[in-house]
Amino acid sequence: MRFQKLSLFSLALIQSIKTLSFKIHKAIVSRFSIQVKQLIKWLVIIFIGFSQNIALAQNLSKLISSVEKEYHIPSGLLKAIARVESGLHEYAINIAGRPMLAKSSLEASKIIRPYLKKGYTNIDIGIAQINWHWHGYNFKSVDEMLIPENNIRYAAKVLTDLYKKHGDWQKVVRFYHSAKPHHHRKYSRKVLLSWLSD
Repeated sequence: MRFQKLSLFSLALIQSIKTLSFKIHKAIVSRFSIQVKQLIKWLVIIFIGFSQNIALAQNLSKLISSVEKEYHIPSGLLKAIARVESGLHEYAINIAGRPMLAKSSLEASKIIRPYLKKGYTNIDIGIAQINWHWHGYNFKSVDEMLIPENNIRYAAKVLTDLYKKHGDWQKVVRFYHSAKPHHHRKYSRKVLLSWLSD
């Protein structure tokens, strides 16, 4: 009799342990499953963002190469200038020597407009960092200047105009940045290194 009771007790205990074990296992798997799903979700988001950045960079590279051919600029030079100017960032801004990277044309425009309203015009805009003070009159608006193709094409026009004037691409690079030697010497070295590294 005692043996039967002990046996029934053991069976009940074993059954309870199995049930508890199953519940613990199910809870762990469930939490793990949720965490794995979250991880997969974040990896997909990162991958999509990375893919979009790669596609954007490829589109910009193709655009720049195309514009270089169209304007008879040595291959890779305009890209090297854009890389030094903005890191190939479409919505780069520089206000009073303070570089900023906006996430969109709209964000860049919202940053720039208050400065223009206050009369501050020494603002470099876009992928080729076109200066509003010196070149803004060639654009209908800041938004037009922020369109990457417009910005790149305008930079190409400036470069070819400088080449017609100086007849030397090294001088062109220097004067694209500044007419002052203490500013443009260091800049031209950066562009040359960028151009050679591509």
